[in-house]
Amino acid sequence: MTEAELITIQHLIEVGMIGAQTACKHEDLIPVLLMNTESDGIQAIGITTPPGVSLEQEKIHMEAAIRMLLQKYNPSAYVHVVEGWGTSFEAAAERVNGVIRDLPPDDRYDMAIITAVEKGNTPVGYLAVIDTLRDGTRKIRKWDQSDSIAGRYVITDW
Repeated sequence: MTEAELITIQHLIEVGMIGAQTACKHEDLIPVLLMNTESDGIQAIGITTPPGVSLEQEKIHMEAAIRMLLQKYNPSAYVHVVEGWGTSFEAAAERVNGVIRDLPPDDRYDMAIITAVEKGNTPVGYLAVIDTLRDGTRKIRKWDQSDSIAGRYVITDW
Protein backbone atom coordinates (compact mmCIF):
# COMPACT_ATOMS: atom_id res chain seq x y z
CA MET A 1 0.00 0.00 0.00
CA THR A 2 1.41 3.40 -0.98
CA GLU A 3 1.56 6.44 1.31
CA ALA A 4 -1.19 8.11 -0.73
CA GLU A 5 -3.54 5.14 -0.24
CA LEU A 6 -3.12 5.49 3.52
CA ILE A 7 -4.27 9.13 3.43
CA THR A 8 -8.05 9.28 3.52
CA ILE A 9 -10.34 12.19 2.77
CA GLN A 10 -10.90 12.42 6.52
CA HIS A 11 -7.14 12.95 7.01
CA LEU A 12 -7.20 15.78 4.47
CA ILE A 13 -10.20 17.35 6.22
CA GLU A 14 -8.44 17.19 9.59
CA VAL A 15 -5.27 18.73 8.13
CA GLY A 16 -7.42 21.50 6.62
CA MET A 17 -9.17 22.20 9.92
CA ILE A 18 -5.95 22.28 11.94
CA GLY A 19 -4.24 24.42 9.31
CA ALA A 20 -7.14 26.88 9.23
CA GLN A 21 -7.15 27.21 13.03
CA THR A 22 -3.42 27.90 13.05
CA ALA A 23 -3.35 30.22 10.02
CA CYS A 24 -6.34 32.40 10.91
CA LYS A 25 -5.06 33.36 14.34
CA HIS A 26 -3.50 36.65 13.22
CA GLU A 27 -4.69 37.23 9.64
CA ASP A 28 -7.10 36.21 6.89
CA LEU A 29 -6.83 32.67 5.61
CA ILE A 30 -4.96 32.20 2.36
CA PRO A 31 -7.00 29.82 0.19
CA VAL A 32 -5.29 26.41 0.22
CA LEU A 33 -5.85 23.30 -1.86
CA LEU A 34 -4.87 20.05 -0.13
CA MET A 35 -4.65 17.05 -2.44
CA ASN A 36 -4.00 13.36 -1.99
CA THR A 37 -1.68 12.47 -4.86
CA GLU A 38 -0.59 8.96 -5.75
CA SER A 39 3.12 9.67 -5.89
CA ASP A 40 3.60 12.41 -3.29
CA GLY A 41 0.96 11.93 -0.61
CA ILE A 42 -0.47 15.25 0.56
CA GLN A 43 0.21 18.31 -1.58
CA ALA A 44 -0.70 21.70 -0.06
CA ILE A 45 -0.78 24.66 -2.43
CA GLY A 46 -1.78 28.23 -1.57
CA ILE A 47 -3.84 30.04 -4.20
CA THR A 48 -3.68 33.83 -4.23
CA THR A 49 -4.80 36.57 -6.58
CA PRO A 50 -3.07 39.85 -7.38
CA PRO A 51 -4.16 42.81 -5.25
CA GLY A 52 -6.85 45.06 -6.66
CA VAL A 53 -8.72 42.48 -8.74
CA SER A 54 -12.51 42.52 -8.66
CA LEU A 55 -14.48 39.92 -6.74
CA GLU A 56 -15.58 38.31 -10.01
CA GLN A 57 -11.99 38.20 -11.35
CA GLU A 58 -10.86 36.68 -8.06
CA LYS A 59 -13.51 33.94 -8.33
CA ILE A 60 -12.61 33.20 -11.96
CA HIS A 61 -8.91 33.01 -11.08
CA MET A 62 -9.55 30.74 -8.09
CA GLU A 63 -11.74 28.34 -10.07
CA ALA A 64 -9.20 28.18 -12.94
CA ALA A 65 -6.32 27.58 -10.50
CA ILE A 66 -8.18 24.76 -8.74
CA ARG A 67 -9.08 23.09 -12.05
CA MET A 68 -5.49 23.39 -13.31
CA LEU A 69 -4.04 21.89 -10.11
CA LEU A 70 -6.56 19.04 -10.08
CA GLN A 71 -5.75 18.20 -13.69
CA LYS A 72 -2.00 18.46 -13.09
CA TYR A 73 -1.85 16.29 -9.94
CA ASN A 74 -4.95 14.12 -10.55
CA PRO A 75 -5.58 13.52 -6.85
CA SER A 76 -7.97 10.89 -5.55
CA ALA A 77 -9.37 13.56 -3.23
CA TYR A 78 -8.97 17.22 -2.40
CA VAL A 79 -9.88 19.68 0.31
CA HIS A 80 -10.21 23.39 -0.40
CA VAL A 81 -9.85 25.72 2.59
CA VAL A 82 -10.95 29.33 2.20
CA GLU A 83 -12.23 32.22 4.28
CA GLY A 84 -15.56 33.79 3.49
CA TRP A 85 -18.50 35.53 5.10
CA GLY A 86 -21.80 34.47 6.51
CA THR A 87 -24.91 36.30 7.64
CA SER A 88 -28.07 35.62 9.57
CA PHE A 89 -29.91 38.31 7.61
CA GLU A 90 -31.34 36.70 4.47
CA ALA A 91 -33.16 39.85 3.37
CA ALA A 92 -29.95 41.88 3.63
CA ALA A 93 -28.07 39.26 1.60
CA GLU A 94 -30.75 39.46 -1.10
CA ARG A 95 -30.33 43.26 -1.26
CA VAL A 96 -26.63 42.82 -2.12
CA ASN A 97 -27.38 40.00 -4.61
CA GLY A 98 -25.90 37.39 -2.28
CA VAL A 99 -22.49 39.09 -2.10
CA ILE A 100 -22.23 38.94 1.67
CA ARG A 101 -18.84 40.68 1.51
CA ASP A 102 -20.75 43.87 0.60
CA LEU A 103 -22.85 43.85 3.78
CA PRO A 104 -21.90 46.21 6.63
CA PRO A 105 -19.51 44.52 9.10
CA ASP A 106 -22.23 44.34 11.77
CA ASP A 107 -24.44 42.29 9.42
CA ARG A 108 -21.85 39.64 8.50
CA TYR A 109 -19.31 37.41 10.19
CA ASP A 110 -16.08 35.75 9.07
CA MET A 111 -16.21 32.04 8.30
CA ALA A 112 -13.75 29.29 7.53
CA ILE A 113 -15.07 27.07 4.75
CA ILE A 114 -13.81 23.63 3.79
CA THR A 115 -14.93 21.82 0.66
CA ALA A 116 -13.99 18.13 0.59
CA VAL A 117 -14.27 16.16 -2.65
CA GLU A 118 -13.34 12.53 -3.19
CA LYS A 119 -13.59 11.04 -6.68
CA GLY A 120 -16.84 9.14 -7.04
CA ASN A 121 -18.43 10.56 -3.90
CA THR A 122 -20.71 13.47 -3.07
CA PRO A 123 -18.85 16.64 -1.98
CA VAL A 124 -19.05 17.55 1.70
CA GLY A 125 -18.57 20.96 3.27
CA TYR A 126 -17.58 22.17 6.70
CA LEU A 127 -18.30 25.65 8.01
CA ALA A 128 -17.07 27.41 11.14
CA VAL A 129 -17.49 30.97 12.36
CA ILE A 130 -14.25 32.85 13.05
CA ASP A 131 -14.38 35.03 16.17
CA THR A 132 -12.06 37.98 16.75
CA LEU A 133 -11.04 38.04 20.39
CA ARG A 134 -10.38 41.15 22.51
CA ASP A 135 -6.62 40.85 22.03
CA GLY A 136 -7.10 40.92 18.24
CA THR A 137 -6.38 37.25 17.66
CA ARG A 138 -8.92 35.09 15.91
CA LYS A 139 -10.28 31.68 16.76
CA ILE A 140 -12.39 29.20 14.82
CA ARG A 141 -15.52 27.89 16.53
CA LYS A 142 -16.82 24.34 16.17
CA TRP A 143 -16.96 23.01 12.60
CA ASP A 144 -20.42 22.11 11.30
CA GLN A 145 -20.83 19.66 8.44
CA SER A 146 -22.94 20.65 5.44
CA ASP A 147 -24.01 17.97 2.98
CA SER A 148 -25.34 20.56 0.54
CA ILE A 149 -22.13 22.32 -0.43
CA ALA A 150 -22.25 24.00 -3.83
CA GLY A 151 -20.56 26.70 -5.86
CA ARG A 152 -17.91 27.18 -8.49
CA TYR A 153 -15.10 25.84 -6.28
CA VAL A 154 -16.86 22.49 -5.84
CA ILE A 155 -15.23 20.70 -8.75
CA THR A 156 -16.06 17.04 -9.18
CA ASP A 157 -14.77 16.36 -12.69
CA TRP A 158 -11.02 16.47 -13.20
